[in-house]
Amino acid sequence: MKKILFTLLICASTILLHAQTYSQAIGIQLGYANPVYRLNSPDSPEQQKANLFPDNLRGVKIGFNYDATLIRGFGLNMAINYTFAGTQTSWNDYRFDINGKPITNKIYPLDSRSQKLYQSLELAIDWQYKFEIAHHTWLILYTGPTMQCGLQRINKDQIRYKNQTEIEKVEKSNYYEYENDPAHSYNRINVTWGIGVGFQYGRYFIRGGYDFGLMNPYYYHNFNKMGYGFDRNTRGRLDQWQVKLGIYIWND
Repeated sequence: MKKILFTLLICASTILLHAQTYSQAIGIQLGYANPVYRLNSPDSPEQQKANLFPDNLRGVKIGFNYDATLIRGFGLNMAINYTFAGTQTSWNDYRFDINGKPITNKIYPLDSRSQKLYQSLELAIDWQYKFEIAHHTWLILYTGPTMQCGLQRINKDQIRYKNQTEIEKVEKSNYYEYENDPAHSYNRINVTWGIGVGFQYGRYFIRGGYDFGLMNPYYYHNFNKMGYGFDRNTRGRLDQWQVKLGIYIWND
């Protein structure tokens, strides 16, 4: 996988240095991001005790992109993005038993909720083709890899007495450090392959697509080591929906 990514980077750099470009542009973009940590489902009743629901995070993406048309219509789009996303549960008065079923908390008059936060830096390299559908108006189809480096992946638990405003925070450490919870330890580096469609009018553009994870983002590759109690390899991945609006601030 590393050799393939290195080859793609070399090819992209060589083309940019030696190809006669029809046009070039540098822009800024801002949009919506939906990273999803997926973990393969259990395949026996005994394994259904494991809580394997995906982490569906929502947030924003901001970055810079470089757009080059190399041959009429065909070109390359490279972007550096920062993604911040998270999710938060509602206040509730129940816990889960060992089988994952909710049980009402009758012992302590407490409410609880949890918050998950995610931050990453991304380098995206997309091969694209622009169809000119009107004057200075293009329909764009693109595909390519994205390299992600996780900056932060934490979980915050919050507890309060029912109907009160005072909140006690129990903040867990960064799950990229592999120290706290084996079931939620993640690798910082991830690689995805995306497909998408875009639309450009003059200096303004919108691009949206889906990235499929190519690597297992979980540090432990075995359910038993992750604390789920059964011996089986994992097939997790980190996918991402994204939509970005932008403007080219320089073009040639």
